Amino acid sequence: MSPVVAAFAILMAQAPQPSSPSKSTEWCFEIGKGSTLCKETEAACMELRRTSAATATSACKRVEPHEIQESPTEPPAPPNPAKQTPTRR
Repeated sequence: MSPVVAAFAILMAQAPQPSSPSKSTEWCFEIGKGSTLCKETEAACMELRRTSAATATSACKRVEPHEIQESPTEPPAPPNPAKQTPTRR
């Protein structure tokens, strides 16, 4: 029974929490060399852009979260063994 409880605890820890709102959009601006800075609201983005005026290369734009990508120079993250389903032998 103990492995079942442990597996259930892991699944519950990884489940999205109901109190956290899902992100539908973000406001981002480019800072050069393909990097972007993003905030949840347009006002927060514009304030961050004002403080980063020396490096900002674009205006704040609304983007969908799936459009936001990791740096192309970063290697992909290795698979998490805890998330893989165990195989029976």
